[in-house]
Amino acid sequence: MRRERGITLVALIITIIILIILTAITISNVMNSNLFGLAKGAAENYIQAGKEESGTIDNLLSRVETMGKQPNETKDEDLYRYILGKEKTGRDMSEISNVFEAQAAGIRTLKFTPDGEMETDISDKISGLTSGHAKLNTKEEVGKNIYIKYEDKVYRITLKVINSKICSTTLTKVYEPRGNEGKTVQYSYDGRDENKKEWTIIKDNQNGTVDIVSPDTLGELTLGESGNATSDYPDVENLKKSIENYNKAIEKINDKCKEVVTNPNKVKVRSVGAEIDNTNNKFTYDKVTEWANEQQFLSSYNGRGKEGDTYYEDDLVRMSYYDVLRSSNNYWFASRSIDSTTNDYVGFHVAWAGDKDNIAETNIWWIAPDMVCSEDRTYGVRPVVTINYPISEQGAE
Repeated sequence: MRRERGITLVALIITIIILIILTAITISNVMNSNLFGLAKGAAENYIQAGKEESGTIDNLLSRVETMGKQPNETKDEDLYRYILGKEKTGRDMSEISNVFEAQAAGIRTLKFTPDGEMETDISDKISGLTSGHAKLNTKEEVGKNIYIKYEDKVYRITLKVINSKICSTTLTKVYEPRGNEGKTVQYSYDGRDENKKEWTIIKDNQNGTVDIVSPDTLGELTLGESGNATSDYPDVENLKKSIENYNKAIEKINDKCKEVVTNPNKVKVRSVGAEIDNTNNKFTYDKVTEWANEQQFLSSYNGRGKEGDTYYEDDLVRMSYYDVLRSSNNYWFASRSIDSTTNDYVGFHVAWAGDKDNIAETNIWWIAPDMVCSEDRTYGVRPVVTINYPISEQGAE
């Protein structure tokens, strides 16, 4: 008799029970491992990545569209059009430039005669702040940069002569307040309590230090010596010293500031203007070459003085912004300029400030068609001290 093989009912039931147990264990492990949560998170991350990628593409497209436009043009479009004209290529500034030069901070509005160029009159949002020389090395420059305050920012207007008119050519944002700038701290230049005064923070370095400017002019520094060189007396010692003083003016002014600030609680000391002189090129003038055809000794003075600079700008703008530029006593600004705008004179100047709302320049030496001259000038200094901030009561002493 043949026997047939097969699964019994009992074995089938046991198999089903084992499968149910294994299924339960698997489901339990899946739930405990947060697999569904991970899957959900992965899906959400994928969706977010897609959104970010789309945003990045939109941003890149926007940057491509605005490429080549003026800085901050989208935000300050009205200002650029107002200063530079509808096409932003420059406009006649003759009617206001002389007023700015005479009394920069006295101008509270910058309003042009309506000519249909401006879409929006924003004169009530603009005020004149200060002015300074425009690195005068050639006759092409007017010699003044105008600085205006628009809302809470400062812009530089560069002027040039175009078709006998003084025209704006560029508009550049040069300052916007940040951090602790504008606040004051009690500080003494020599560490003595009786000399503590309020020094203004003109720069927040964003690293736990700030730059504070002295409220007063300190010390005295003489640059240059009186002397004249002619064809009969071409080699004058005083004139040599004046040329050297002009070339080393930034270094000398900074050294004087370090000398007068003896308070040990400081990181470093510098002058208003430039801390380091990065100008190495010497200035040569074709007119001097022409004059030397008649007065040969002049050729030895051409190319003796360093070129001009605009190192003054950062401190000038900040000090004007916080109304601490003026002083009852004149003081040096560590910056140089050259005046060669006439046909019978080239002057080598060092910048200074006093009781006005802008900086000025004074001759240290100059070349004329038949002589070379120099003078001595004595002004004080305005130190800028870098300190740790907040400053402790002990550190202020």
